[in-house]
Amino acid sequence: MLRRAAVRILNPEILMAMFHFSGTRLGAGWQRALGALAVLLISAAAPAAAPAAAVPLPAPVVDALRDYKAEGGDLSALLQKTAPALAAAWLGLAPGAAIEKGAPLEQTLGPQMPAQLDGKGTALPIVTYRKEDGRLPGAFIVARYRKVAPIQIIYRLADRSANIKHPLMDQFLDLGPWQNVSGSQWGAGATVRQHAGFLAVRMPFGAGLFGLRDSYVVQDMETAMLPSGIGVLTYMSRPATAEEKQRLAKFKDKKDRERTLDDTHFEANEYRLSSLLIPEKDPAGHYNTIHVYFVRISPNLKPGSTLSGSGALARWLFNRGAQDALIAPVHMIREEIERVVGK
Repeated sequence: MLRRAAVRILNPEILMAMFHFSGTRLGAGWQRALGALAVLLISAAAPAAAPAAAVPLPAPVVDALRDYKAEGGDLSALLQKTAPALAAAWLGLAPGAAIEKGAPLEQTLGPQMPAQLDGKGTALPIVTYRKEDGRLPGAFIVARYRKVAPIQIIYRLADRSANIKHPLMDQFLDLGPWQNVSGSQWGAGATVRQHAGFLAVRMPFGAGLFGLRDSYVVQDMETAMLPSGIGVLTYMSRPATAEEKQRLAKFKDKKDRERTLDDTHFEANEYRLSSLLIPEKDPAGHYNTIHVYFVRISPNLKPGSTLSGSGALARWLFNRGAQDALIAPVHMIREEIERVVGK
């Protein structure tokens, strides 16, 4: 149903912020240019060898997700109970990480939250964590997609032929077949699949002036459908193994040009994209999806370039970038769903 639109729905552009790099001062034009820096939300494929273990979550969080009821469930209570632990695990937060925007969580994710989920832009609930040295901020957003259930879209995220059409995607290679997983942390009745993939991403014009380089990522990915109807997707970069680097040392991009690891493309520092897809049955009897979307990405930087942030302006730039990385994908997903299934 959504296959033709998958490149836009499931590979939304991740706007990678307005950075300050050490020794560099950014004008407003370049801030806007970097604000439009897109990196692809991907999925599709599966692990080369044994599937990597998913990021472990506390048992009470898994239980809460498994036990949730789409009809009459308390969404606010669910997210207050689970979002802090999910953010810590999926965004790789340091212990005691402070919230820059959206605190306290009890208020942002409070009883008024469900009424806000059809909003746009910063009207949607957004939580941004304080930037750590050398890393872009982690953040998450909550939004509603109407008349589509998680089961209808979760596997559409895994269409390689659509992913490769993205203008900034130079290549996407499967590193092995899908593997079904038993005995996962998601428990009995969950359908879990894992895979790994290689992607090469081209930076937009002008990004090199700020130390950003065309990057590649090896990612372990997992999809899980729980008995409650909740879908979970996690995309976590990891260091490429020596065998993977040797195998992929030279590869052809989608335009059949030869590319070379650590020459034309360099290993990204961090690539974390995760989605919690929660079913919601509305009074009209339609099933909707509540999307809680977690993002933290850092492309490769030229030697000597370091992400730095100090002072009110730098913090504002980082936080604004983190917000943009969330808002644009959510809007693109919503628009495509509405175009295909109607409002």
